[in-house]
Amino acid sequence: MLTWFLDLDDRLFVAINQTWASAFLDPIMKLLSSSLTFIPFYIWGIYRLIKRFQKSAIVPILLAVLAFALADSISSKVLKPSFKRVRPAFETHLTPRTPAGMPGGKYGFVSSHAANAFALYPLLVAMIFYKKDLRFSQNSAQRMSVFMAFFVAFWIAYSRVYLGRHYVGDVFFGGLLGMLIAYGLWRFYRKWAAEKEGPTADLA
Repeated sequence: MLTWFLDLDDRLFVAINQTWASAFLDPIMKLLSSSLTFIPFYIWGIYRLIKRFQKSAIVPILLAVLAFALADSISSKVLKPSFKRVRPAFETHLTPRTPAGMPGGKYGFVSSHAANAFALYPLLVAMIFYKKDLRFSQNSAQRMSVFMAFFVAFWIAYSRVYLGRHYVGDVFFGGLLGMLIAYGLWRFYRKWAAEKEGPTADLA
């Protein structure tokens, strides 16, 4: 079973990193993989939370920071040194492309970029567009924003494979870790926001 999984991971990596790669996509993937690219999104998110909760915005802001911190520390400090799965960039049998250069660390399971993105982005936008009196299925703004957050997180994860930094398995399980963290913190936030606000919330 493990051999089958590793063989599939190799095949998927070669497809994304080499077969489907192009000089046109290289700078786009580098941009998606850069942590500086999404700074405006963080600023916007903090602004929206402060506008909504004012001084109490420290709670959701800290939850967002905690989501990132947990995803990053668990992936980098716990899972990578525990599994010690070598990044594809160091595997000569794959002849990987590395448009963004070689990674600094040798081990890649799980992807911190994927874990961070799937933990932070969906949680942040879900908190911003939460309304106490509406279920998720009824809140079109929240539903669309969370969908877009997952869409962006997916392409961030994809860029890590494209750039030769990770296998698909690395980003898949990294994303799963991030979603579990986001869901746990979301449940806490939902209880806090329901007590903090009245029956309706002004999201203008």
